[in-house]
Amino acid sequence: GGRLNLDFNPNNRLSFSTSLSFSGDHDDRIENDGSDKGIITDAVGDSPMIPIRDAAGEFTGPPDLEYPNPVALATLNDVRARTNTLLGNLEARLRVTDRLLFTSRFGLDNVNLREDQFESRLVTGTYASSSDGVAKSGYTQANRYVIDNFATLSPNLGERSELTITGGNSLEFNRSEFNFIRGEGFS
Repeated sequence: GGRLNLDFNPNNRLSFSTSLSFSGDHDDRIENDGSDKGIITDAVGDSPMIPIRDAAGEFTGPPDLEYPNPVALATLNDVRARTNTLLGNLEARLRVTDRLLFTSRFGLDNVNLREDQFESRLVTGTYASSSDGVAKSGYTQANRYVIDNFATLSPNLGERSELTITGGNSLEFNRSEFNFIRGEGFS
C-alpha cells in the first residue's frame, strides 16, 4: 500500500489539495465457518484415538471419524482472497472575494475483491468427496464517486455581529459488479 498527499497554492486566491491511498491484501486462509465442516469444530468433535493417517498414508475420515479429518481439510482445501482498495480526493478552493469562498471536491472509493476456493475430493465425509471436488470463484467490484460544490459567504455586519451562509450540492454515483462461478466433478 501507499499514500500520497499533495497541496498546491498557485496564488493567494486559489488552492488545491489531493490525497490518494492504495492498499492491498492477499490472504491464504483455511475455511472454518463453525459448522460441521470446519477444522476447529471437527478437531474438537472427532475422537483423538483415531490416527490422522491410515497405514497406507491416506487421511482417515468417516466412518472411522465422526466428522471430516481436520488435518485433511487444512491440507487439501484451499481458499485464497485478494482485496485492493483505492481512496482518493481532490479539493479546489477559489476565494472570489474576501467574503466569498467557492469549494469543489471530488472523491472516489474503489474496492476490488476476488476469492477462489477449492474443496478437494480427497477429504472424505464432505460434499466435495461425493462430487469429485468443488471449485468456486467470486469477484466483487464496488465504486463510489462523490462530487461536492458549495459556496460560503461571510458578509460584513459590523463588529458586534457575525453571519456565515453556506449553500451547495452533493452528487454521489455508486456502481457494483458481482460475479460468482462454481464447478464440480474434477478428475
